[in-house]
Amino acid sequence: MRIWLSVFMAFAPATVFADSLAVRPLDDSAAATLAGALGHSALVRSLVDELHAAAAIVHFEMSLALPSGVGAATRFVGSSGGHTYLRVAVSAMLRSNEREIMLGHELQHALDIARSGATNEADVQKLLETTGYRTGSNLFETQSALRAESRIRAEFRQGAFRRAAASSEAEPIIELHHQHLGAGGAKAAAEVPKR
Repeated sequence: MRIWLSVFMAFAPATVFADSLAVRPLDDSAAATLAGALGHSALVRSLVDELHAAAAIVHFEMSLALPSGVGAATRFVGSSGGHTYLRVAVSAMLRSNEREIMLGHELQHALDIARSGATNEADVQKLLETTGYRTGSNLFETQSALRAESRIRAEFRQGAFRRAAASSEAEPIIELHHQHLGAGGAKAAAEVPKR
């Protein structure tokens, strides 16, 4: 049942998520990435729940317009009516599992901003200068997002290991015993002289 749900969600159009989550994909590719991340990562599911509790609305899109070397980015849009609005862009050039991992990384940034109570860009700038470090002229990174990314990568590795183990358990195992050889005229193991 879980596999079916994952497959169903991976092909669900963006409108399925529009009113149900704090993270709202803006295109079908973003919807598939979100569905995959939710299906593969307990941390991503937790981040989405925490964003909802923090009254954050995160619009998420796949992008071909990110600067070179940037896999994803989070941008503060504004604060209104008790909600914090953010926009996350993930590079459409990444492989699907990397898209899901980078989405989780950016959701951690979004949660940090939403929890901070920032109401304008200056508040966000101050937050990032105190909790993070610059990686470019207007780019920042934080340890909390790097830790989230690391945990999500570990979840993906663990999930891949479980899937590989499950598929190897499903393969038939054929056991050969020396006695089977005796039926075709070959000597059984007990009859083979030892040297």
